[in-house]
Amino acid sequence: MMIKVFKTNVNDLNLVQEIKNSIKTKLGIQQVTFDLEDIDCILRVEGLRFSPLDIIQHVNHHGCSCEELL
Repeated sequence: MMIKVFKTNVNDLNLVQEIKNSIKTKLGIQQVTFDLEDIDCILRVEGLRFSPLDIIQHVNHHGCSCEELL
């Protein structure tokens, strides 16, 4: 199981739901969570196999910034 954490600027609950649903459907990710109370609006993604770049591009497609935290 892979777990990756990303810093985003997503701060709208409707957009959070849209991005979560889209990542799960289009990228086949099992678990997607946002922590909007964190200063970095953390996105946590858990799945069997995925590319962090795919997640970043997917969030960028929704007009938001996203970078992987190492």
